[in-house]
Amino acid sequence: MQPSYIFILIIVSLMLIFLYLIEPFLTKQKITNNNEHGSARWSTKQEIYKNFTKEKVSSINESGFPVYYSKNNKYVWFDTNTPHWIYLGSTGSGKSVTAVIPQCSFIATAKNKKSVFITDPKGEIFQTTSKMFSEQGYKILTLDFRNPSLSNHLNILEPIIKEYEAYIKNKKLANQTTSKNKNIRYQNLSIEHLAECNQLIGSLSTMIMEDKTAKEAFWNNSASDLLYGIISLFLEDYADGKIKREQITLSSIKKFQNSSMAVKNLKTLIKYVEAKPYGLKSKDKLIPIITTSENTYKSITSIFNERMTLFDDINVENITSDSDFEFDILGKQPTVLYCCIPDESKIYYSLVSIIVSLIYKTLVLLCNSQPNKRLTYDLVFLLDEFANTPPLSDIETIVSVARSRGMYFQFFLQSFAQLDNLYGKEVSQIIQDNCGLAYLKTNTQETAESISKRLGNKTIETTSLNYSLSFTNNNGSKGTSLIARNLMTADEIKQLHFKTIIFPTIGYPIFRDTVVYQKFSCYKEGSINRKARPLGRFENTYYTVEQLKFKIGNNEEPRVNGVVEQKRTKLISIINKIIPIFGNVDKEVEYLVEDDDVIAELYLAPPLSLNDLKKLEELSNELCFSYNAISGKKEINKKNRNSLIKIFL
Repeated sequence: MQPSYIFILIIVSLMLIFLYLIEPFLTKQKITNNNEHGSARWSTKQEIYKNFTKEKVSSINESGFPVYYSKNNKYVWFDTNTPHWIYLGSTGSGKSVTAVIPQCSFIATAKNKKSVFITDPKGEIFQTTSKMFSEQGYKILTLDFRNPSLSNHLNILEPIIKEYEAYIKNKKLANQTTSKNKNIRYQNLSIEHLAECNQLIGSLSTMIMEDKTAKEAFWNNSASDLLYGIISLFLEDYADGKIKREQITLSSIKKFQNSSMAVKNLKTLIKYVEAKPYGLKSKDKLIPIITTSENTYKSITSIFNERMTLFDDINVENITSDSDFEFDILGKQPTVLYCCIPDESKIYYSLVSIIVSLIYKTLVLLCNSQPNKRLTYDLVFLLDEFANTPPLSDIETIVSVARSRGMYFQFFLQSFAQLDNLYGKEVSQIIQDNCGLAYLKTNTQETAESISKRLGNKTIETTSLNYSLSFTNNNGSKGTSLIARNLMTADEIKQLHFKTIIFPTIGYPIFRDTVVYQKFSCYKEGSINRKARPLGRFENTYYTVEQLKFKIGNNEEPRVNGVVEQKRTKLISIINKIIPIFGNVDKEVEYLVEDDDVIAELYLAPPLSLNDLKKLEELSNELCFSYNAISGKKEINKKNRNSLIKIFL
């Protein structure tokens, strides 16, 4: 090596040594970081171990919300303090395989059992978890609108019917007892059940008809009153023995309203409702609507028909035609209810809102009957695609008080904007304030920025070092300052892959791996077999305006004109000559008024014979009347009656 190169290397080395020695003197003051610009950070393992409950995955005692896993996935730490959670994950974020199914696995295998309601649009949660739940002693129920022949059945009006039946029962007991104290007790109970019945009707009617995007609330409110009134009319006629219990369905109510659109039928309906005493809900709700102008009525009914179209669906009708279970079973024994709905059409999602709301209200009544005002078995709602469901009424109140009753909600969203659009910013914020947050993935900058802002800023130290060196003059300066830096920037959040950020209501946020359900030893694969049922049509169960019956008797006389009275008198004479044909049999006569016509209905216990029909035909020719004879218990639709003869002039 040439001497000149050696000399240069020596000089450079000496300069570096010199800089190293004088650097402390260039920095006259060390800056202290007091987190002036933010103190955001991640929870440490020690904090997680302290704040949350550790459980061995293979032998869980009490399940909660999983906030952390050990590296080998043999241990899980549960948050049992945060009541409700929001899962934030875009399409393809793996919500089912990394959140819902693991949650189901922990709940199913835990020693302390709970009940679960699961919205399962594709049916995959049922396919992957139902056998596991069943083997752990859970009752399995499905409301499967994709496969109605395999579904359980649920009449959405069942809780309403039960409350009305309790009202009628206690009212009768109050009238029958001779004890003053019992009379007061039964009377009070009857009013309590009637009030609860009316609240359920009002809530259901509003939920079906409400449209927060509508410019004028009048039309939807009127459609809600129309539904309220028809449900009340059905219940009142059921109490009077005019219709059967199985006829009280939303599909039948839809057909009833359709039948009222004919001019003649609308007149009949108006007469029928006007004849009812004031104070009955059917009259209070229907009269202002059905007596309004023709154009107004048509506008109201167009909204009614649009919102009730779902109940014309034959699959929906098959599932909601009757009930083979009651909602309160979810609070009485460990039960899993899967709600499988076609996600290709948003119209089905309204069923989720209706069902969840009715479950909640039914279980609140159950809680109120318990000494501790709490469910025997806690209920967890796993609500996938929550933003696609119509708004739950009073959701802000539900998330505030549900925990005390043993009900917990987990809402799955793609973005906070969905929640804002559905409920408005104020209610959306109340929901968020009552929930922990689990972030999985997003594709939108806005959501990423929201998560970044929620994580907060940390304070970092930045240094700038400047030197001016020569053989005659050596000057240097070092600048140190504190600045704010996002714990994670929006871009960093968007780039995360298989990582989950947890925001519990206590402590710092948690950053952990996202784990698929197959990694947990508690998971057991498979689904249960369901027995297929025959599907059917229900024309014979519809209650329509044409079937409204105006009873004419000593104590119930409608306002009729002279022509009607003459026709009724003639029909009574004819009936008195017909009855001897059948001998001494159990019978019942009703007279129906339709406009200016009167029809006599003769109900008989035994079926009609050929000889009966022959004699009836002879008498018809002799007395100049027309008739329609029907045989068959199913067709008659009246208790202990197998024959019906309709007689008209």
